[in-house]
Amino acid sequence: MKNLLEEQEERVKIPFRRDLLEAARDFYFLLNRGYKRKSSLDLVSSRYLLSREERLILYRSIFSREISENRLKKLVNVEDIRGKIIVVDVFNLTSTTVSSMLRDTLVLGTDRIIRDIAATRRKIRYREIYISGMIISFLFIYRFSPLKVIAVFDAPISKSAEFAVILKEICKNLDMDCEVILSKHADTDIIRLSGVYDAITVSSDSVVIDKVERIVDLGGLIANILSHESIIEIGESLR
Repeated sequence: MKNLLEEQEERVKIPFRRDLLEAARDFYFLLNRGYKRKSSLDLVSSRYLLSREERLILYRSIFSREISENRLKKLVNVEDIRGKIIVVDVFNLTSTTVSSMLRDTLVLGTDRIIRDIAATRRKIRYREIYISGMIISFLFIYRFSPLKVIAVFDAPISKSAEFAVILKEICKNLDMDCEVILSKHADTDIIRLSGVYDAITVSSDSVVIDKVERIVDLGGLIANILSHESIIEIGESLR
């Protein structure tokens, strides 16, 4: 009998091959010498005949040494959110948690952030597994007793308002101070709110990370608990 989670969503499992590591080395080399990201990725993808998923693994995990080191300076321990205000990129966090639940391939970047590659196969939908992933994510947050949670949803995603209603109820039951925001421009609002509240940001989105002061990789921590064996440490091998 199939696992219920596998019946609902296709797993994104990418076999690791040596050519992917070689491509990662070449990509990292080019980035560190100032070559443009897209043209460098196109070059190594063509040379090593990378699949769409393998290309995305490199895109989401390999960054120049300078960018990686700047991001590493922003990473804080999960214990640091205790008694602090945090701004959460809800669907970003939920996506990584769901990938962990499904044992998808996950990737550890040169910036020490763990990311999923599920966007190649599926989108967030108003289904049981995504609701469960969101709830698990916020139960994990609850364990570390933040002072206040600002949960930002991407309003253009279908049924985001329904997700928000569920989260409000969960946080109410937990007696956790949580402000829920539906945003048409989630990244912009996450960056702005993180600055306004001097908050710690929960996101693995590179655009967000580069514009905020402090980051905690909660999705990565959850991934290490639920699906450590599914994490490809390709970025770590280059540092």
